[in-house]
Amino acid sequence: MIDNTHDQLLELSRQFIEQYSNVRVLQFQSYDKCGSDERTLRGQDKSEFMRVKRLEPIKELAKLENNPFEPFLKTHHPDQFKYIHSLLKKVHSVTVDLNPKYFHFGLDEINDERQFDLAIIRVIAGATVVTLDPAWFSYEGPAAGALDWVEPSKKLQTKMRIALEVAQEEGTKLPILLEKQLGLLARGIPIIGQHEPTEKLLQLMIREITLISNKLFTISNSGKNRFPVKAIVAIGEILNLNLPTERTIYKMQETIEAEVDPNEFPLSDNISNISP
Repeated sequence: MIDNTHDQLLELSRQFIEQYSNVRVLQFQSYDKCGSDERTLRGQDKSEFMRVKRLEPIKELAKLENNPFEPFLKTHHPDQFKYIHSLLKKVHSVTVDLNPKYFHFGLDEINDERQFDLAIIRVIAGATVVTLDPAWFSYEGPAAGALDWVEPSKKLQTKMRIALEVAQEEGTKLPILLEKQLGLLARGIPIIGQHEPTEKLLQLMIREITLISNKLFTISNSGKNRFPVKAIVAIGEILNLNLPTERTIYKMQETIEAEVDPNEFPLSDNISNISP
C-alpha cells in the first residue's frame, strides 16, 4: 500500500525545482556580469535594458513564492520541516551560509534569509524526486528492487491476532476502523505504505543531498563540513523511509564525499529534461 501523498509530494517537488531553476538562471542573466550578454542590447540603452531584464526574475520569483510545495511540507510534515531548518540555521555547532559563488546578496526583490529558506526547500525537493521516482535516475527502479516494502513482522502479526481474539472473548466493542486496521496488520498487510530503501537508492538520495548542499551552501561543522546527518534522517521521515542508523548514514556520506567530482551537478538539476 503506497502512501497516497507520495504522488502529490513528487509532483510538487518537480514543479518547485523547475521554478527554482528558472529563478536562478534569470537572476544570473540579470545580475552576473558573465550572465549578461552585451550583444543582446542591439542599440538599446543599457540601463533600460537591464531594468527590463531584471523584471524577469522578479516575475518568476513571484511564481516560486506561490508554489504549493512549501505549504504542503508545513501542513503534512511540520515537525520535520522545522527541525531541518533549526539544524541548518540555529545550531551553534553548525555554521551554514549561502554559497557566494552561486547567490547574489542584497537583492531588492528577495532578502538573503528568504534565499536561504528556498535553498533548504530545494534540497528537500531534490532528495524527493530521486527517491520517489528512482526510475528516472537509476536502473534500479521500484520494480527492479530499488525499494523494499516494509511489512508487519511475524511478531506484530501475532500480537494483533491476540488483541482481536481477546477483544472478541471479552465482548469488547472496537471502533470499526480500528478493528479493520488490526485485522490488516494481523494478516501482514501494512496500514501505511512505508518503504525501506535498498542501499543503492539510499546512496542515490545521500549523493543528491550532498551535491545540492555543496552547490548551494558553505557548511562548517564537526562532521567535516557535511550536510547534517540528522537533517538527512528528517528528510527520510518526510519521504516515509525506514532509514538505517545515523552512524551508517554518516559512513555512507564519507564514501560519497570521496567519490564526488567537484564539477558534478545534482541529478535533479536536469528535471526539465526528464519530467513527464
